[in-house]
Amino acid sequence: MMEAAKRVWDRAKDRRPLPVSFDLVALADANIDSVATLHSSAFDVETTEVYRRLKQCSRSINYDPQLSSVLLVENEVRAFLICAATSNPARTFIYGLFVSPQLRLGWATPFVKYGGLDRLLDQGIREVEFEALNSNQDTVRFSTKSGAYELPSNLSE
Repeated sequence: MMEAAKRVWDRAKDRRPLPVSFDLVALADANIDSVATLHSSAFDVETTEVYRRLKQCSRSINYDPQLSSVLLVENEVRAFLICAATSNPARTFIYGLFVSPQLRLGWATPFVKYGGLDRLLDQGIREVEFEALNSNQDTVRFSTKSGAYELPSNLSE
């Protein structure tokens, strides 16, 4: 998966100009209010629940502050890759990837994918799980090219 993400990132950065200042940081190092605002604009989750997930006190899903990545452009939160820890310390579940609409179809999405995966590798993650709708063709194509495989819908099979 890492090789596929690097190829896409290399092509994207060569095709479009990059901003003067951008960085990918751990969720723990990002402004939680800015992440919550962007998250609320991206997903249909109540703001109070978003804060609980970000602060790891939700009854449903807790976002890992070190495994999750946040894209800062000119010191503003513009994208995120949200990950949740699993019972296996070498595996994470990617709950969501969101890039601000004005940065889509450019360098930001490949950068967040590649940079986020690189950060996960640095933290000992060797397996990622995620869900994608068949209508999300970008993710379906990326997954196929990177060697991902589909889990059965009923894991007891």
